[in-house]
Amino acid sequence: MIELSEIINKIKPLKVIGNILLSIEKVESLGDKFEYPNALTWVSAKNVGKIASIKEGVIICSDTPETINNSCTYLIVENPRSAFQQILSTFFMPVRTVGIMPTAIIDSTVRLGQDIYIGSNVVIEANCIIGDRVSIGHNTVIKSNTVIGNDVSIGSCNTIGGLGFGYEKNELGEYLIIPHIGN
Repeated sequence: MIELSEIINKIKPLKVIGNILLSIEKVESLGDKFEYPNALTWVSAKNVGKIASIKEGVIICSDTPETINNSCTYLIVENPRSAFQQILSTFFMPVRTVGIMPTAIIDSTVRLGQDIYIGSNVVIEANCIIGDRVSIGHNTVIKSNTVIGNDVSIGSCNTIGGLGFGYEKNELGEYLIIPHIGN
């Protein structure tokens, strides 16, 4: 749980309306039904009409609502989406995992950096270099001779260093594939 006062100190809203002595347990997108007292959401200018339907919780918005619900707390900021991003990045990011899953297949010529995460069923082919603090998601293939720098996150089910969408037209106007050979 995150104390609302910590969030307020981080984003420094222009105005706060409601109870600042709350603990935030989760963040949620603004849906048709948002009724959780310890959740936080944000409302864009185009969805400001939905504020009236929110029964409980903390709402980040750009203007004071026409109708104030006493079960809600409103954080008035210039840019609600940006404030929401700051809150997610500061308070709700998952803890970074370090380690190599036992089902990963890593060629013996690969150079691995420090503090890396390699997910299940990852394949890293010959002569690759993996930088420090790299995270590679499950079921990803890193093709031979690929170099991945420091602080890179690669999601699941990707192929890096393989055939991609690189094409060039020749003099006849035909598309020719540009070989992807790693790096």
